[in-house]
Amino acid sequence: MWQQAKGQKKQRAVWIVETILGKSLPKGAVVHHVNEDESDDRKENLVVCQDQGLHNIIHGRIKAFKACGNARWKPCRHCHQYSDPSLLIKNGSSHYHQKCATEYQRHFKRSRQDENIYQSSL
Repeated sequence: MWQQAKGQKKQRAVWIVETILGKSLPKGAVVHHVNEDESDDRKENLVVCQDQGLHNIIHGRIKAFKACGNARWKPCRHCHQYSDPSLLIKNGSSHYHQKCATEYQRHFKRSRQDENIYQSSL
């Protein structure tokens, strides 16, 4: 929900937090709703995150906890099943099971071969 005052348009949650703190939030700070209900702006439901990155981590951990009961687990980029990070291979920001990656590569190579056969028959 948005609110406008003094020529500025801000989320209502930001106005509430700034009023409680008595100052503006630092640049880049994001207000997180603990119960994930953006219309619930009670002060006990609001947490200030230093940036969007931390806010994304919080939401990722909430999603993991809801999916598998463990906030630390990560989803495999191929099968989307959550697993302990120690059982997954990390590539940049994504994680995957070795078995899933092997199957994906096998399928990818097969589809490329089928595509090449189709194009050569034209």
